[in-house]
Amino acid sequence: MNFSNYRLSLDIHETESGLSLRAKKGDTIRKIYVTLMDGGVPYRITPDCTAAFTARKPDNTILFNDAVIENNAIVYELTPQTTATAGQVRCEVRLYGGDGRLITSPRFFLDVDDTVFTEGDEVVSEDEYTILEDAIDEVHQAVADAKAEVDQVVEDFQKRVDSGEFTDEVSNSFLHKSGGTMSGDIAMDGHKVTGLGTPTEPGDAVSKSAMEKALEELTGGSIPVSVENGGTGATSAADARTNLGAVSKTGDTMTGRLILPTLRLNPDSDFPTLEIYSGGSLIATLSWNRNTRRTQIRNNCPDTDYREVFSTPSADSDLTEDKYYDLLTSKSPVTVVQGGTGATTAAAARDNLGVSGALKLTTVWTNSSPESAFAAQTLSLSEASGLDVAFWIVEYRGLASDTGSVLTTMAFPGHGTVSYYHIDSKIMSRNVEFSGTSAVFKDCSNGTAAENTYIVPFRIYAVHRA
Repeated sequence: MNFSNYRLSLDIHETESGLSLRAKKGDTIRKIYVTLMDGGVPYRITPDCTAAFTARKPDNTILFNDAVIENNAIVYELTPQTTATAGQVRCEVRLYGGDGRLITSPRFFLDVDDTVFTEGDEVVSEDEYTILEDAIDEVHQAVADAKAEVDQVVEDFQKRVDSGEFTDEVSNSFLHKSGGTMSGDIAMDGHKVTGLGTPTEPGDAVSKSAMEKALEELTGGSIPVSVENGGTGATSAADARTNLGAVSKTGDTMTGRLILPTLRLNPDSDFPTLEIYSGGSLIATLSWNRNTRRTQIRNNCPDTDYREVFSTPSADSDLTEDKYYDLLTSKSPVTVVQGGTGATTAAAARDNLGVSGALKLTTVWTNSSPESAFAAQTLSLSEASGLDVAFWIVEYRGLASDTGSVLTTMAFPGHGTVSYYHIDSKIMSRNVEFSGTSAVFKDCSNGTAAENTYIVPFRIYAVHRA
């Protein structure tokens, strides 16, 4: 029987063509030829393309079936499911490229008319996917074919193994998973060997846990690594410092010199010294003398004597309280040219600098019996101790019997021993000497103490620089 053919031209620029084909329910001897147009020009179908016919029947069941490509046309042969239900079937054809891309034709319609007579069992309408079914069949067949080929290869290889063909080659080139002997090294390339069993023989591989357990059993958890092997040879920080010849940063005792780029410490117990270098040459030292208990800074520059900057207590005593010491001592006064005074006392400093200090009047002695005769004696002027006295002032009255005499004052130079003789003031053959912090009233002619004196001193004042 010959096929009845439908021929359609569908422009791929449209979505619905409005074309309708007619068939009777159950017809199968019909083909649909679809020529695709591209804007009125035939669309050329390349050899790598495949085609499919898709449709939705009046009962909403789906068709997704194979179509073939002949002479640049897509040809679909109606299946019993295509015409299984009377009514309008909405149809499309799809064209797949070799790269998986898709072009779908405009929609067209197949009107299926019911028949007045049904011959035999009527076809029940259902979904039909011949493309998927064919693909599944092809996969199953491919799997079956591949399995058969693998089985054949395995069978052939087993026969060759059984014949002993590969015995020596396999034994010498590969290690069987059930065990064997290696004849070369294994490079793990950073990968781990895991799952090691408990070692029992000297040559067995050891896991980390087994090694840690052995270390703990042997040494209580620690095996010191020797210095020669990059360790400290110790199990404590103190022993490690000893083995390495290091000192603790929290404090320690050194037995040699500590050499820094510009400083060196000489830890000599009797004369510890901090040496300061410049350009490789010793330029200064800071040292302490155990015997004299003196701290010294020595300038080692050419033609320069050392200077003692700080003094400490004498060797037979210890510090019992905080004390402060002058920066410069009497051994080396700083000259005026160097910005100092060139002196070790305030008076000498004023003389060297050509300045005078402010004068101050201080009472250094008071007569406890101002109305009594004043016998020759030595007066202690202890209140004048430590004062830079410019001159003394004596306040006195005439004869002891002359109670009505007016008080008189007389000045005496304050430096050195001074003798004074004054007739007009009724001292008369009496000598007054000032020496240090004492005043002596005595006979002027023979130097002996007189029974009494013609004057009665009331007060003695020291005029001194503040």
